[in-house]
Amino acid sequence: MRFAQISNWVARLLEETDPLGRKTTYEYHHLTTLVTQVS
Repeated sequence: MRFAQISNWVARLLEETDPLGRKTTYEYHHLTTLVTQVS
């Protein structure tokens, strides 16, 4: 649980839904330009 709290502080999640209804989640890391596709 503690790791999840730290992870939420370090990165921000953004979820997008495309026209076909598929969801893609991206993780934006603070203080960097790194963006990770989660799913």
